[in-house]
Amino acid sequence: MITVIGCGIEAEDISQRAWQTMLDCDNLVLQTDKLDIFTRINELRETFTCDSFYEECEDFDGLSEAIAEHLCSLEGEVCYGVFGSGLDDTAVGALRQRCDRKNIPFRLMPGVSLADRACAECGIVGTKRVLTATEACDASFDAKETLVITGMDSALIAGRIKCRLLDRYDGEQEAFIYSHKGLERIELYRMDRLEGFYHTTALVVPGVEFDRLVSYTTEDLVHIMRILRGADGCPWDKEQTHKSLTRYLIEEAYEVADAVEKEDPYSLADELGDVLLQVVFHARIASEHADFTYDDTVNAVCKKMIERHPHIFGSAKADSADEVLDNWEKIKKEQRHQTDSEVLKSVPVSLPALMRAEKVGDKARHAGFDFEDAEQALIKLREEIEEFVLVMNDADKAREEMGDLLFSAVNLARKCGIQPEMALNKATDKFVERFCRVEEAVNADGYALKDISMKTFDEYWDRLKHS
Repeated sequence: MITVIGCGIEAEDISQRAWQTMLDCDNLVLQTDKLDIFTRINELRETFTCDSFYEECEDFDGLSEAIAEHLCSLEGEVCYGVFGSGLDDTAVGALRQRCDRKNIPFRLMPGVSLADRACAECGIVGTKRVLTATEACDASFDAKETLVITGMDSALIAGRIKCRLLDRYDGEQEAFIYSHKGLERIELYRMDRLEGFYHTTALVVPGVEFDRLVSYTTEDLVHIMRILRGADGCPWDKEQTHKSLTRYLIEEAYEVADAVEKEDPYSLADELGDVLLQVVFHARIASEHADFTYDDTVNAVCKKMIERHPHIFGSAKADSADEVLDNWEKIKKEQRHQTDSEVLKSVPVSLPALMRAEKVGDKARHAGFDFEDAEQALIKLREEIEEFVLVMNDADKAREEMGDLLFSAVNLARKCGIQPEMALNKATDKFVERFCRVEEAVNADGYALKDISMKTFDEYWDRLKHS
């Protein structure tokens, strides 16, 4: 039989039953001689510790396995005394698994945990999240809940934890340090400037009110949308539907493209947030009608990314971006059971005309129908220009031939690796900027645009174009 006893934080934490069990067992092993009960019980009976394992093992996994192996090798009734409750000790977990494999009877007598003692000293009750100092160095935090970090035994590890915490908390956030010296109220930015860190040192950070958080997560955004659409929420938000929001999603997407074009990272982050808001908004409306939830949306796209990247998550190979796109289109076509014609028809008609033409041309390429190179696409564009010239005085025929001409221009842009929508927008911006410069120059010469001829306008235009 192996009995694990949680020895609490201080010597008086241990129960009479646990104390008697340690006195009566054949082999008593303590986690460390730093336990408060060590001196007292070592005077009453032979006691061993695991301190040598801490010095010999290279990591915590190796330490846990070494302690478990040693305890299982002992004969008779074995007691293993650990710091705190014993419920969150990794070595105890490894010991339990080894006992199960060897059919050794196992029991646990929990004690007072460091987290519970620290919260009791702070007067904090209710639910909390408890992490060891090692776990906290790589964890993410929900600042709305009480956080307890145990085992901060050095200023170095306290500094690493502080850097993580300040991603989610204000540096002036009130917190508490509990240790063998007592309780100290601090601001988070000071936590690694203290002295006397010990294995019994714990940090307690009370939960922060939702509207006072320093930073927010996607889950917080979902929560905000639930409030806005709730009974006491915003009148405008509650009125919206999938259809009424469509225009905003399109507008936000264009604003993202504009931020990319301007190479403005701060604006891009802001605009991407607006797009994410639209996704959460639509998901909230759908969940109210029991259609799907935000989690369903995330689940769907995660599965899609895994399925369509078999060269990453499977055994397929793709050594270039073109091969990746070819695989993507092939997998999507197979999943949807579409013919090549159905693939082309599936391109949304609501897309801007240039974007739709580009997408249709690219889908046709994946089906094996495309120009060999840009030169062939250019030849086709010249043919369409000639055909347009022949009918430009016939409105109906001219409209049709202009469509063919534009479609050919889009194909040429695609073969040259140019996004026609972005290229046309940039050309339009350039035209507006030059037009403004011409008007300024004409006004500076004492004229208005309406007063000059087209020939004169062209002269200004050509002069300013090269200036």
